[in-house]
Amino acid sequence: MDMPFPEPTPSDRGIGPLEFFERSFGVPGEYAVPAKNVNTVGGVPNSSWYTNRHYRAPMSPAALRRGPNQEPGPSARSPWRVVELGGTGELPRATIRDTTGRTFRVLLDAPAHPEMATGAAMISSRLLHALGYNVPQHWLRRVRAGRLVPEPDSGVTRSRVDSLLASAAQRPDGTYRALVTRIPGVEHRIGPFQFKGTRADDGNDVFPHEDRRELRGLRVVAAWIHHSKIRPRHTLDVGVRVEGRRFVRHYLTDLHLTLGSAGATPKSEWSGHEHVLELGRIVERIGTLGLSGADWAEVEPPDDPALGRFGIGGFDPQAWRPEWPNLAFQRTTPADAFWAAKKIRNFSREDLRVIVSTANYSSAEVADYMVRTLLARRDAIGQAFLDWGGGLDRFAVRSGRLTFEDLRAAYGQAPDTLRRTVTWRAYDNR
Repeated sequence: MDMPFPEPTPSDRGIGPLEFFERSFGVPGEYAVPAKNVNTVGGVPNSSWYTNRHYRAPMSPAALRRGPNQEPGPSARSPWRVVELGGTGELPRATIRDTTGRTFRVLLDAPAHPEMATGAAMISSRLLHALGYNVPQHWLRRVRAGRLVPEPDSGVTRSRVDSLLASAAQRPDGTYRALVTRIPGVEHRIGPFQFKGTRADDGNDVFPHEDRRELRGLRVVAAWIHHSKIRPRHTLDVGVRVEGRRFVRHYLTDLHLTLGSAGATPKSEWSGHEHVLELGRIVERIGTLGLSGADWAEVEPPDDPALGRFGIGGFDPQAWRPEWPNLAFQRTTPADAFWAAKKIRNFSREDLRVIVSTANYSSAEVADYMVRTLLARRDAIGQAFLDWGGGLDRFAVRSGRLTFEDLRAAYGQAPDTLRRTVTWRAYDNR
């Protein structure tokens, strides 16, 4: 449990130029140091960073569909008062307030790729929540232009709202598909967290971020959902109050940048294969006149604009990397990867169908493609990372006997006739 502490000073730190070049060109080294925030069976205890969910106790279809949503979204019938327009990014977006006084952020799809960014956010928010991460609440709404009403004295005018909508994808019936997000219980927005070090002004932040298993394992999760743009600017620390306790909670945000979506456009063909700047690849291409090191360029993207660039062709879970390097991902050990892979491999086909259905794609073919691709990438991750420790997990003592599950055998990756010798000890905690 996180202890109550004064909230840290708000900041908007991102990755600096020095760290970028160090991570891009420096030698990562061999990191065999185990994660520091795990228990005796390699699990991550619940905290303001992570909560064990679907793998520990299977979530019902209704819970998977609901995902992180704890409260009702904005009213579907009352006006949405627009208090701010725009923000970072290329997609049309606004901040609105409903009749309950709650504030929401609204994001709309680009005309050339309707359903791409909003669908990616709906699916990834449910997957990440089920995996245990903190993500904002996400709703899909169909709205008409008349519902977006400028807030008096906000500086927002009707013409500015109309201009925003003119840059968004409009449905055949004249409505707009809106992704609505909100983080509940926020007292203060502090700013992004880093993938290394700790916050000196947060008394609960005692483990270096690069040594947290949930952040190291996030590399494998990011590979699954192709969150190749992940970096500090797509995270957020917020001050919350729960049962009288104040502490910092850590969120993954901007989930419209997952799967095949880069926001207004599909992901670049190199995304997930290289960092934005890799000296070795540059030298290699110069030496071969550009003919080497670009196998990813031969992979054809799906032909539906709602999918962007997301598939199984060319996907290598062990070689996958984000566009921006970070220390936690570079320190991922086989044990960290196994921890993430077992949780990913635990999702069934039906689980994924339920989650993909929340994207409410207008095409059944798009939904089927998304389920098939997530399944194929799930299986590739299982093949790549479930060998660690013999693939054994779910250890328990029942009636004086040690029990466990062979995950590789359960998923058909290895025979279930292996003999094992296990040594274990009982401790007197007194």
